Amino acid sequence: MSHGTLTKIRGLGLCTILFAACGVADARIPDGQWSGVLRAGDDATRVVAMRRGEKLQLRFREPHNCQLPAELLDEKDGEAQFRFNPPPNGGGFCAGLYPGDVLIREGESSLRLAFERSGRAWSGDLSPSPAPWGKR
Repeated sequence: MSHGTLTKIRGLGLCTILFAACGVADARIPDGQWSGVLRAGDDATRVVAMRRGEKLQLRFREPHNCQLPAELLDEKDGEAQFRFNPPPNGGGFCAGLYPGDVLIREGESSLRLAFERSGRAWSGDLSPSPAPWGKR
């Protein structure tokens, strides 16, 4: 092989490695809306989660009926950690989550959401929801 051919092959190899590295570094959970049930032992509650950029909004349904914003703390390899902000509408359940973190892991067709409240681990799988809030 000529020197020019080897240089081109090395250049293409380097580009391939860089594109692969960029793809791995950009493996983030996409923006969107998901809903499902979270459980802690025998207790359960429905939740809707919406992500937009570095913001996450959780809406808990009855019996908790509150909402809680969170901001991205760290994200890598299909896993994101968000830090809760104070709840804007009160609600004892949401107030008990602040300060705290929520961990989200991306599955094949769902998100796994997990957090702790008062020493109890809450978790559940959320499925994509068709319409964003305010569009129903």
